[in-house]
Amino acid sequence: MSKFQLTAMKPSKALYFFLGIAGIAALVTATRLPFIPLASEKLMAISTANYAQQGLEKSHRGDYVGAIADFDRALQQQPRSAPLHLQRGLAYSQLGDSQQAIADFDQSLQLDPNNSKTYYNRAIDYSQLGETERAIADFSQAIKLDPNYAQAYINRGTLRFQLGNGRGAIADFSEALRVDKNLLVAYYNRGLAYGQLGDNGAALEDFSRALDLDPQFAEAYVNRGNVRLQMGDNRGAIRDFTQALQLNSQDAFALNNLGLAQMGAGDTEAALGNFEKALALSPDYAQAYFNQGLARYKLGNQTGANQSFQTAAQLFEQQGMAEARAEVLAQVEAMAAR
Repeated sequence: MSKFQLTAMKPSKALYFFLGIAGIAALVTATRLPFIPLASEKLMAISTANYAQQGLEKSHRGDYVGAIADFDRALQQQPRSAPLHLQRGLAYSQLGDSQQAIADFDQSLQLDPNNSKTYYNRAIDYSQLGETERAIADFSQAIKLDPNYAQAYINRGTLRFQLGNGRGAIADFSEALRVDKNLLVAYYNRGLAYGQLGDNGAALEDFSRALDLDPQFAEAYVNRGNVRLQMGDNRGAIRDFTQALQLNSQDAFALNNLGLAQMGAGDTEAALGNFEKALALSPDYAQAYFNQGLARYKLGNQTGANQSFQTAAQLFEQQGMAEARAEVLAQVEAMAAR
């Protein structure tokens, strides 16, 4: 008998990214900044303060269009108010108008160049526009002004991770944890960065710490299971993926990886069932088709395996994943040559 053996496709080490850049903006948006009337006339100062307060209240209610209108009126009377430009910029940011938000943050920084929160929020909008280097520069300036700005470390680390700078990301997440040792997102994202560098032991520890802080964190179970799968701990991976699926039964990635762990543990029939569940949830999941083909092949269904591999190859081609497609076709050729 031939010793030829098909090889399962390894899952991505960084599929999940817990806290995106834009989501963190709300932490600053909710901050009420003091407004200092600059006009000399008492009546004008009172009117401006009223518009500013109304704008803040509308922002907190989610009425960003109304808030911008009030900030416009306040700025007509106090055009050199840095806090007003900051708050209007935050409202524009919440509406998805990053260009206008940045324009307001620019004005605010011209008037108050030492406000770490303004640099922080401008960085968020730069990241939304794909201007990653500018975003990193602004997060760095926010950190320079406030060395204990944990969220700025987390976001800079997030961008460094996306750029493939795993060591820089780890340094930033570690600094965030220096400020606050209970930051779940810092442990979680640092775990992803350790995984990117192949340090599975450190990644496993950080995902476990994240789960200590939030035992209902499904994505942390998935990624800890992923690390265990990379380490060959199929039983441990099965436990983690099973726990993740109890929290979110619609997670096709977790189902696919549970199948990989089950196949590694020798339960190919159970694995096949989970690959098929993953495909029912995500019909264009090329990796799951590949692994379905592998399970079918191991169970003696060569015709079904070939169909799965061909579908996987087509999907990889459609998705621009030439290397993965070539791997599938090589497997098909090897299978045919047996």
